[in-house]
Amino acid sequence: MSQASQNMKFTHSEFLQVCDSVYGALNRDIAVFSDYGIQATFSESYKTKIDTLREIMPDEYWEGQQMLKTSAKDILRRSIERQIGDLRFRMKLAFGDNSPEYRHFKFGKFTSFTDAELISHAKRVASAARGMLDKLANRGVTEEELTALDIDRKGMDQSIDDLTEAKRTRQAMTMERSMLLGELYRMVTEVCEIGKHVWKEDNEAKYKEYVLYGSRSKKVEELTEDKQDEDSKE
Repeated sequence: MSQASQNMKFTHSEFLQVCDSVYGALNRDIAVFSDYGIQATFSESYKTKIDTLREIMPDEYWEGQQMLKTSAKDILRRSIERQIGDLRFRMKLAFGDNSPEYRHFKFGKFTSFTDAELISHAKRVASAARGMLDKLANRGVTEEELTALDIDRKGMDQSIDDLTEAKRTRQAMTMERSMLLGELYRMVTEVCEIGKHVWKEDNEAKYKEYVLYGSRSKKVEELTEDKQDEDSKE
């Protein structure tokens, strides 16, 4: 996160309101601002950044997407654990838990495996069981069950890729949003400093339009009321 955006005392939505308000004042006073090096191209760039920032979904959205991917992965993991647990019990019935056949599967504490370890273990269990289907058939182990395990294993493998991509996307959006916030904060701060300097002695009402902070809650309340008044006139 940029240092400028860290310095902000507004929420994301509040900051956009402030940017919109300052943009309106800047456009009105652009002739005066040109004397201080602020040209129409600056105003256009400023507006473009506001619009871009508004279009970027907030972090809560990307966090939600990440949570959905995590949930999908966890559902498949629990399904795989149940299937392996059931297979282990059937193999115990078929061979006994001290038999070479049973020990061949190396079940261990598979519920404590990492996701990658569980996927590898599920693949090995299904493959080994297929080689013993004739001995396991009387305990109800079928090719259909092993195929179902394979499907969930592949699904979980894909869900891990999906989760990784969701994390990368969230990080990229966070960086983009932070950069825009930093750029806008520097621009709006510069505009407000010039605006206060210009109108400090000549126009109190215009001066207040460029006061970035002061009473934060009062400023946001005033901007909200102005917005509501504009909407009611449309």
